Amino acid sequence: MWTACLPNSENPMSFLTLRPSPPLADVIQLYWIYQGKTPAHAFERVLPMGREEILINLSDGELRCYEEDGRLHHRTSGPLVTGLHRSSYVIDTRQQSAIMGVHFKPGGIWRLLGIPAHELSDARVEMQALFGSDACELMDRLIRTPWLQERLRTVDSALCARRFKNLHPAVTWAAAQISRYPTAVRVTALAEESGLSMRRFGELFTMQVGVGPKSFLRLQRFHATSRHIHAAQAPDWCDIAGHMGYADQAHMIREFREFSGLTPATYHSRRGAFPHLVRMPMQVSTPA
Repeated sequence: MWTACLPNSENPMSFLTLRPSPPLADVIQLYWIYQGKTPAHAFERVLPMGREEILINLSDGELRCYEEDGRLHHRTSGPLVTGLHRSSYVIDTRQQSAIMGVHFKPGGIWRLLGIPAHELSDARVEMQALFGSDACELMDRLIRTPWLQERLRTVDSALCARRFKNLHPAVTWAAAQISRYPTAVRVTALAEESGLSMRRFGELFTMQVGVGPKSFLRLQRFHATSRHIHAAQAPDWCDIAGHMGYADQAHMIREFREFSGLTPATYHSRRGAFPHLVRMPMQVSTPA
């Protein structure tokens, strides 16, 4: 199933998403691709989204992240795999002009690669290091394919060819509950209902999802909160804190700052086209 935002005279960008083929429906949430003008601002802060991803720069191939002062921190020459991030990082907007990605469902990296997901938490790893020559072949096929829809199908086809591990049923169920009800569920109740000890439940969840269940719950609540704030024209901070399950407004601000490096008010004033992207101040220095 496609969703699309196609270019016109007032909106010179294309943004398409595609649901995965049936064999991948329990592993991948969606594929997405964006093509448009480079924003006027040089840098953006990427907020944690509580999910693992594959990212592919279709213009110059590189993916870069930066220090807060604009100095280059890390560069990859091709597609990369990102684990669950628990803090924000800074990118330059040049790499955003033609980019695509894969959003995994919880535990997707474990299922796809069979490696402990916590080994990739807070990491950005070159896809070639994890997929071998398949990553190079995929990039070559994408570069030769001019159509956005076909590029999405190409990634889906490449991932369909791989074998998948199964998640533990308790992890599948608990991750789904947390993702669906991040403001209401309690981890202790999930562990009890799983029939596992709290320790075993936490070990399995961390290995297959990437972080412990409490950290995953906090990430999902933060992501839901950022989306709520992003959509608000004039946020009522006390109301949002209560609605999102925080003890009070101060609790929400502490959590929001821990994950994003920003207060909710600063995030709202700098928010970009998508909830996870925040415009950086123009005085940030130009990278070398």
